[in-house]
Amino acid sequence: MAALRELFAVHEGMNINLEILDIAAEGKNVVVRYRESGRYSGFFRGLVGHDPTDKSYELTAMEWFVVENGKIATRWGARDSAAILRQVTHP
Repeated sequence: MAALRELFAVHEGMNINLEILDIAAEGKNVVVRYRESGRYSGFFRGLVGHDPTDKSYELTAMEWFVVENGKIATRWGARDSAAILRQVTHP
């Protein structure tokens, strides 16, 4: 339940939109490359010390999933959070 609350908090604070660019699957592995964009319009704990700026951001990221018995068993991600911070807090 804590993970779900965290997901809602980041969505409300950052107005996240995801656009899937590529999906590849082989065996139990599924890899997704996506474009993430959003706007820093509300408070989110990851940006402590930075008031909402209403600035937008965009980046490309990826997630790697291992699926077992129809459910995600393992997940890894590569996402440049520092790039988001630069885009939404700097002039």
